[in-house]
Amino acid sequence: MSATTDQIIESIIKREGGYVDHPNDHGHPTNFGITLGTLVAWLCTATLETLKSLTASEAAEIYRAMYLRKFQIDLIKPDELCAHVLDCAVLHGPTRAIRWLQGAIGAESDGIIGAETLHALHARNPVAIGNLLAKARIRHIGRLVRDDPTQAAFIVGWIDRALLFMI
Repeated sequence: MSATTDQIIESIIKREGGYVDHPNDHGHPTNFGITLGTLVAWLCTATLETLKSLTASEAAEIYRAMYLRKFQIDLIKPDELCAHVLDCAVLHGPTRAIRWLQGAIGAESDGIIGAETLHALHARNPVAIGNLLAKARIRHIGRLVRDDPTQAAFIVGWIDRALLFMI
């Protein structure tokens, strides 16, 4: 079943939940997965109160503009792979997510989705790409927790999210 962009973003927002301020989260406070830094980049100025009052529809607009369009993640097909790369981008940063994708398809790992990446992407099996991307995520998570044991608080959730996309 193919997902629409709205469904992809809605799923991200549902997984991220509302306002969270976990003391061990290196992203610091988030609302629907949006950090204060991302909100400042979006609005030019923002406070913690602005972040707390962010709505799901505003978060969706930010994801569309600052993740899907800005990094051209919306050009990735099929939609299930687009959803996976967006989920990676939200959790681990867009450039890292794109580099993992490029590694999975054998393209130059420059963190930019361009013609070469799209050509290599569409010439390969999307299920195999998604599985390789999930493996890259899980390896990264393992290194994060090994290097900073305070991150173990998040390991189950992070791995569960990576596994959502494996077939």
